[in-house]
Parts: sequence; C-alpha cells; structure tokens
Amino acid sequence: TAIGGQFGLPTILGAELVGGLIAVIFGIFVKPIRKLFPPLVTGTVIFTIGLSLYPTAVRYMAGGDASSEWFGGVRSWGVALFTFAIVVFLNNFTTGIWKLGALLFGMIAGYIAAFFAGIVDLSGVADAQWASLPRFMPFEIEFVPSAVVSLAIVYIVNSVQTIGDLSSTTMGGMGRVPTDQELSGGIIGQGLMSIIGVFFGGLPVASFSQNVGIVTVNKVINRAVFAFSALVLLIAGLVPKFAAVLTTIPQCVIGGATLSVFATITMTGIRMIVSDGEFTVRKSTVAGLSVALGTGITQVPGCLSGAGFPDWVSTVFGSTAVVAAAIMALKGGNIGGVNLVEQVKSLEAKLADRDAEEAVELALKAGKITPAQREWAKGYALKSLDDFRGFVEKAPQVVPMGTVGGSEPLALKNEELDEATLLVCKQLGISAEDVKKYGMKGE
Repeated sequence: TAIGGQFGLPTILGAELVGGLIAVIFGIFVKPIRKLFPPLVTGTVIFTIGLSLYPTAVRYMAGGDASSEWFGGVRSWGVALFTFAIVVFLNNFTTGIWKLGALLFGMIAGYIAAFFAGIVDLSGVADAQWASLPRFMPFEIEFVPSAVVSLAIVYIVNSVQTIGDLSSTTMGGMGRVPTDQELSGGIIGQGLMSIIGVFFGGLPVASFSQNVGIVTVNKVINRAVFAFSALVLLIAGLVPKFAAVLTTIPQCVIGGATLSVFATITMTGIRMIVSDGEFTVRKSTVAGLSVALGTGITQVPGCLSGAGFPDWVSTVFGSTAVVAAAIMALKGGNIGGVNLVEQVKSLEAKLADRDAEEAVELALKAGKITPAQREWAKGYALKSLDDFRGFVEKAPQVVPMGTVGGSEPLALKNEELDEATLLVCKQLGISAEDVKKYGMKGE
C-alpha cells in the first residue's frame, strides 16, 4: 500500500517481479535455512499466526466493513453465532460427510439465515459481466530501488510465514512436519506465481493463513480437492458473474465459520511447541516473550514509524507478528540447527570432567589419596574443583610420592607388606595382622 501510494502500480509490479525471484531463491535454499526453525520456533510462529487471525474473525463476525449499516449489530452477531454453532456441532458430534463438510454446511446454513435477516446484498450480481479474459501486460513495469528493496524484504518475511503455514497444514492434516521438498516447492510456487502475475497485472501472491485451519479441521489433503478448488477460483476469474455471487456471502457468515478454524491453528502451534522435548523454563521464556513482542507490536499501530526508524522496519515488523516471533525464538539458542545453549553446557561438562581427572591424577601422584579413593575424589572435584584442591593441599601424605601411579592399583605381591601398604593401613586404622589375615586370601 505504501509503495503504491508513493510510486504507483507500475512500481509495485517491478518490485513484485524482483520479490518473486527472491522467494524462488529462498525456496531453493530452504533446506539449510530450515535449520533455523526447530519445532520451538515453528510452533511459536504458528501460534502467533493463530492469535493474529482472531481480530480478523471477530471483525468478520461483527459484519466486516465498519461503515456498513449492520456492523456490530444484533443481526450480524446472530448470524455469525448461528453459523459458528452449526460448524462446531457438525465438526464435533457428527461423522462422515457431515463432519468433513462442517464448514461448507455451516456456511450454507449461515447464508440462508443471513438472507432472511436481510443482510445479503445481491445488487452487484446483475451488473457483473458473464465473461472476462486477462490481458497480457495491462500496465507498465517500473523498477525503483527503494521499492524493490522494501518488497524484497517483505517477500523474505512472507517466506518465513509460509514455512509456518505449511508446517501448520501438514501438522494438522497429516500429523507430521513438512519435508524439505514440500517446503521448497510451496515457497518456489508462491514466488513463480508472483512473477507470472506481474505480466497480467496481478498483485503479490502470499500464503493465506486463514485457509490453513480448514485442512486442520477436516483433514482433507487429497490433491484432487485442491485441484477442484483451483478450478473454482479460475472460473471465478473468467466468469465475473460467478465471482459476484461468491462475494454476496456476508462476512459475518465467514467469521462464524472460520473462528473455530483460527482456534485450531493456535492449538496446532501449542502442540508443536510442547512436542519439542521437555518444556523447560528457558523454552517457556522464549515462547512467551516471542508471542508477547510479536502480537504486542501489531496491536499498536505506528509504534515503529517514529523518528529514526526507516520505512522498512515498520513494513517488516509492524505488519506481521510472525517475524518478531521467529526472531525472538531464534534467541533461544538455535543457530544453524545447533542448540548453542546445550552445546555450551556439553563443552563445560567435558572441560570440568577433564579438570577433575587431572586434579585426581595429581593427588594420586602426590600420595594424598589412594587408588581406592579415585571415584570419591573425582566426584568431589566435579562438585567443587577449588575445594578439592584445597583438601589435597592440606591432606597428609598417605602414600610415598611416586610409589603409586594414578592408574595402577595397590597390589600385595608377597606375604610381607611393603612400606606404602603399611602407610595406607595406618591411615585407615587397619592393623597389619588383619590385612595379612583377610586381605591376602585368594592370592
């Protein structure tokens, strides 16, 4: 909108062409990029998508257009709640075709109710044409560097959201995360459609998060269904009168039907967040702050448009909750597919083990502990290396220096006790006679 208002439609088309190429490149290299999106990040993105759709659903339920005479009125809310009740009932208390078609049947019932309530406007159908063909290059294409950069950033942002949309779709419809090939194909297809659309006057193509929940609700993922849906859209584009009939569906009906859909998207995000192993305090903090910042920014219009902020900051972070959520989730320590926090903890543990082992070896060689005390000494050193070193420094010598190696246990090689064994026995309060009587058996 900002680009169009400042430069015009030809500039939008030029920036869209470059943005589509950016999306294609993003899709090609999505496999290494995907390492930045573990379940915690993807789940947070999906959860935030669901939250960001709630105002849309409520606005639709209230009537959609705030300037309409029935916006926020009893008729709009009555039809919306009636549609919502039908959808929830069919989806939760029926089976077969009634369950699968809960949204469709709910919208049909809602449309009939809206017609009798007097909020269905059929005036636009009569004026619509019966057929219309797209024209090649209906507008000029212009390239303005600032507009190209801005829209390129938006396309990257949208590609991130597409990862969340596709993940939510496969998670809700198939119970799994999408493969690299599926993500790549979806993002590349989105970019290609933008590129092709430029030459027919089409605006940028983006994934439509509202539709994600439909798959999540009915679990229908057959390609034939989506091909039929594409055919319906194609007919609507070529037959304006048919498109005009579809637009007569009141938005309060759409809102009542999709509210449960948006709720399902949100719950899918929560499922993905908690599925990523133990939900630790750190993960809770990351997800909570991500959602708080992501949704908070979008609920305060203009909060990133003040002095000092370039326009692209508001475009990227002020128009969607998804990017803020993703960036905040990345701060949880996942970079390049490696959890840096866990990696650092692992390295610290290895270093502590090495230092403890060295300290124990030095204590053994100094004769301050016996081989039998090795495990105890290492545990002491792991718990507090400084305290163990202080203990060794003050401890009396129980074995002559150099007599006992760090990895060689004491051995009684004959009937006579050597000097080192006698010192150990004295330190432990054991008489030489007891050692000869009990310790020498089995030699």
